[in-house]
Amino acid sequence: MNKETTLMMMEAERQQAEIRVLALINSLRNTLNNLEDRIKNGEELSESQGLQGNGDHLDVHLTKLVTYDKVIAQVKNIK
Repeated sequence: MNKETTLMMMEAERQQAEIRVLALINSLRNTLNNLEDRIKNGEELSESQGLQGNGDHLDVHLTKLVTYDKVIAQVKNIK
C-alpha cells in the first residue's frame, strides 16, 4: 500500500472517529442537562438516568481520534 492510499484511509477513519466523539459529547451533554433539570424540578431520579458507561465510550473514541492524528502525522513525514 502506498503512502497516499494509507493517508487517505487513515484520514477517513479519523473523520469517523471525530464524528463519533462529537455525537457522544452531544449525547452526554443532553443526558447531563436532562438530569440537571430533573434535580432542579425535584423529580424522582433513577440510576438509569446517569451516564451508564457513556463516559467510557467517549474515552475509547477519543483515544482512537488521538491515535489517528499521530499516525497521520507520521505517515505525512514518510519520504
